[in-house]
Amino acid sequence: MTDDTATTGGPVTARSDGAATLLIGQRVRSGREDDYIDWQTKLGAAAARYPGFRSVDLREPSDGQTDWIVV
Repeated sequence: MTDDTATTGGPVTARSDGAATLLIGQRVRSGREDDYIDWQTKLGAAAARYPGFRSVDLREPSDGQTDWIVV
């Protein structure tokens, strides 16, 4: 969410480049990890075709965490 007014109440003259980061946590059924990785790879390739796309990072569970994290 953005605020279109500066602290003085006037209009904002500079804006960010519109970048956003999305974090998604997903549980993957045991034995389906390879299928999940393949699916995420396809999703990342499809997203990469859109202007402004920067990257996707898939992190497998670690240190007692049960969810895979997509950044």
